[in-house]
Amino acid sequence: MGLDSASSKKKYYFTFLAYLFSAVTAFIGILLWFTIRETLMVTLTYVSFNFWSLPAIDNFSFLILGIGWLILVYFSYYYYQKGFKEGKALSKILRITGVQTLLFIVCKIIMISQLD
Repeated sequence: MGLDSASSKKKYYFTFLAYLFSAVTAFIGILLWFTIRETLMVTLTYVSFNFWSLPAIDNFSFLILGIGWLILVYFSYYYYQKGFKEGKALSKILRITGVQTLLFIVCKIIMISQLD
């Protein structure tokens, strides 16, 4: 009976941590969502894209990035939950956060390179 209780508490603890890290990933994802959108708009205006199509591109990019963000949140929860079960949670958390950080840095480098 004691083992079931300890196992149950451990399971709930890991589920809570998976939710917590998914929320952190979601927050970083929202910041990344707006950074990618801003980078896209600045890049399109920098390359002299058709001015009249920019609002449509902006709206559709917002929609597509939003769907991508939602997929990221669901996938990260599954991925973190799987990581806790396998005992490899830290590497899985760092992998997703690293990819997000790398994408953020690439967007900022693109933005800085267009200032010239």
